Amino acid sequence: MSLEAILTTITKQATGKSETLVSDAHTQEKNLIEGALKNARDLKLQSFMDLEAKTQKKVDAAKKESTRRVQTALSIKKKEILDAIFLQAQEKLEAEFTESMASALLRRLPQEAGDLHVRTQDAAVVKQALEKEKRTDKVYEDGTLAGIVYDSADVSVDLTIASLVKEIRQDLEVEVAKELFNPAA
Repeated sequence: MSLEAILTTITKQATGKSETLVSDAHTQEKNLIEGALKNARDLKLQSFMDLEAKTQKKVDAAKKESTRRVQTALSIKKKEILDAIFLQAQEKLEAEFTESMASALLRRLPQEAGDLHVRTQDAAVVKQALEKEKRTDKVYEDGTLAGIVYDSADVSVDLTIASLVKEIRQDLEVEVAKELFNPAA
């Protein structure tokens, strides 16, 4: 084979190999670009999904906090309503303190005579109840609350309307709240 033929053969082979290499390089480049684009899309999608999950967590936390605050405010309002109802009952009982109420309170006291501390405006009613109940307690008009405070050498008993309403409230508050705030239940 002649030198020219050898050169032509080598050139053809080199050209074929270079075309193959260039073609392979273009294919690899295309595959790398497509892979990079796919990775970028996947990464972008994952970032979006992560952002969406974080946003949903924040929304859920905000809803939960909002619900907690509303429930707290509602509980406070319900307590205020209950306070007002029991205070109104106390004020009504204090304003209408009668002999029969005084007699009922005297019957809750020990039989031993003691000192009764009452409001000035209740003294006459309490004295009438003492006669009716045949008790010999001494009445002092130095009380500040409606009802009776009993003192003896052995015991002190607070039967003021305020203390009785407080005691009753402990027993009835749940029932009153159910009736007021869940009437259909």
